[in-house]
This record gives sequence, C-alpha cells and structure tokens, in this order.
Amino acid sequence: MTMEAPFNDWPSLPPRMGQAELDAFLLHAAQGGVTDVHVQSLRPLVVNRHGRLFTITARRLELSEVQGLAAAVLGAHVPPTLGKGEDADGDYSLFVDGYRHRFRVNATSIQIDDQIGIHLVFRIHPNVPPPLAELGIPPALQKVLLGVRKGLVLVTGPTGSGKTTLLAATIRRILEDPERHDVVLTVESPIEFLYDDVRIQNSVIAQSQIGRHLPSWPRAVRNGLRRGPTTLLIGESRDIETMSATLEACLTGHLTFTTLHTTGVPATISRMVRMFPEPSRETAYADLIESLQGVVSQRLLPATDGTRVAVREWLALDVNLKTALQDLPPAKTSNTLRTFVHTAGQSFKTDADELLRAGRISGAVHEEFLRSYAA
Repeated sequence: MTMEAPFNDWPSLPPRMGQAELDAFLLHAAQGGVTDVHVQSLRPLVVNRHGRLFTITARRLELSEVQGLAAAVLGAHVPPTLGKGEDADGDYSLFVDGYRHRFRVNATSIQIDDQIGIHLVFRIHPNVPPPLAELGIPPALQKVLLGVRKGLVLVTGPTGSGKTTLLAATIRRILEDPERHDVVLTVESPIEFLYDDVRIQNSVIAQSQIGRHLPSWPRAVRNGLRRGPTTLLIGESRDIETMSATLEACLTGHLTFTTLHTTGVPATISRMVRMFPEPSRETAYADLIESLQGVVSQRLLPATDGTRVAVREWLALDVNLKTALQDLPPAKTSNTLRTFVHTAGQSFKTDADELLRAGRISGAVHEEFLRSYAA
C-alpha cells in the first residue's frame, strides 16, 4: 500500500476526529478523484484512487473514535446493531457551495488487534452520469445499448468494473434524445447516479431504492410494470425471484437493462439459467433466448496515464444466433457464444489489443489481462 497519495493538501488529522473533520476528508476525496474512503478502528485513513490504495494519515484512529463517526454518519442505533453481528448501510451527503456530494456508506464490525472494531467504507457517487461519448463507446456497441426498444440487455462484470456507470450513461443518452419518448423506471440498491441535472427532452424518469421506496427486487420489478414504463433499469438480477420478474418484464414488451456478476459473454447465459431450479430451467432458457438482445461484459485495467480504462466484450443476439442457441442445451451455449463473439461481436482480446496499440495500457498489463482472460 502506497504511503503517500499523489495529490496533496489533505486536511491534517486532529487529536480526535469528529464529524466535521471527517467531512473535510470526504470533501477532499470527492474533489480528488477518489472512489472509496476506508475508516477503520486502530488503523490510519486509506483511500482508493484509480484502483490504487493510499494511506493518507499517520495517526491511527481510536476504537471509540470510529464508533462515534459511525453513529454520527448512520445514526446512534448503528454501533449496537454492529454489536449484534449485523452490518449497516446508508447514504451520506455534504452540501458545499450549492453542490451535493453523495456517499454510500457501509459499516461492519471487525476483529482487529484482538479487539472489536468498526470498518466504515464511503463510496463516492458522482451526481450526474458521464456522457456516453466520454466512456469511449464505439458505434457498434452503442447500437447494442441503444438500438433496441424491447427485450433484455445485460451488462456484466465483477464488482467495481463500471457496470453501473455504463448503464447510467446509457439512460442519460435516452433521456437527452429528443426522438425518444420513454418512461424510464430504475430500481437500485442504492441509487448511485441522479438525473436531476440532465437535460431531459421528451422522456420521464423515476428512481426507486430497495429498502427505502420498495421492499424487494421482485416486488419493485412487478410494481414497475403497473406504471406504464417503456424502459426498466434493474440494478442487479441477483436471485431467481428477481431474474424471473426481469424476464417477465422483457417478455411483456419492455426494454430492460440489468447487471450480472459474470466474467464474460460466453458464460453469461448458462450462469443465468443455473439460477433456476432444474425443473424450470428449460422454460427459463427458452424465455431468456427469446428476450435477450445483447450482452456487454466489462473490466477495468490500469491505464498508462495512472487512471483506469475499460476493456469490453460484447455481442448482439440476432435471429441467426437465437436460432442456433434454441437448438442447444444451456450447458452447451458457451462454445457457440464464444464463436459468435469473435465473428459477430467483439472479444476482450480484440479490445485489449486495440488499447495496447493506442498506448492506453502497457504491455505488462496487456499480457497479465490476457493470461487471466484465458484462465
């Protein structure tokens, strides 16, 4: 872990950190391109910037100090909750010069130096999604994301790979397009990007958060179907109930975006089908093939300029591919999809090769990624 961050003027850590001092650190982090701030009992403060960790204080925080911060940020009930073996999630905001800085917060009880401590993680949320053009999306991939008006579009990848950012930028493009007349409903946990400052043309957007506005993912999806949507964004299809509701939305003629934790296009369909119990897998497979319009997989790699850059694999499912998949058992789809990715879409290798040629990633990063990709 790097001991000194490559951005200066961090606030000094007082003898005891309170909420005002924490706010100063969080504000500095939000303005300096940090994605996460880690506050731990008996440890110094650590930030994540472009995938690298930096220790930004010399002093270690006391047990009671972090306990007080958890109570100040999330509520006085949180320390007792953590003592019962439960974690706590919440949102935190800072208003500075008319601008709202937003943070997602998780508090978890931990064992540290033979004592019970607390780990607070602040994830920094930009208010407005970036324009799709800023993400370097080529026209062929834009067609996968924006060229369909019904069915399912999946964005997959590991945690922290930029799936939410890609989908939020896609929704922003829909809202800014004067030719679109969409009713967009999003279901998220938590709500990360806001669209309040987006120049919405002829569309409508309404955002809901699980646990705050609606009780569960399946209930939220089925609630959305009663509200006249054209487009649904389901933050994550994490279980069979949510996936069943998501497929129901697609099969009733709605454009639906969702995310899944798979590592590439070929493994996605079989992974989704395995979420269902054996007796219903054949039906789920048929419904999935019928509704699926495109799959985009994404990872983030260290860039040569010290930031990170996305490497993507994608495939649009046309009639020929759907026909080929319908005749296969789910377990046999991966090889067929792998072939089509290379002939009709874009593979991770192709995109990584292009990033290397453009000087966006180093040879060592390219080699390491391809080695992990092949594994």
